[in-house]
Amino acid sequence: MTGAGAVLGLGCTVGHGLSGLSLLSLGSTLGLACIFLGAWATIRIESWRSSNNLATLVVADGN
Repeated sequence: MTGAGAVLGLGCTVGHGLSGLSLLSLGSTLGLACIFLGAWATIRIESWRSSNNLATLVVADGN
């Protein structure tokens, strides 16, 4: 709901988190932490998937 509200208000979820963090809002602090955690996890998963797909292609070409 926070993300939808931030977008409807012509802002972004990170901007909401940063402005809430400056006001020491617990909800915004937790939201911002979850945004960064989700971004970090997505990068790690996609990096892992990419490296595994490339390794599969190299093995397939070597045969």
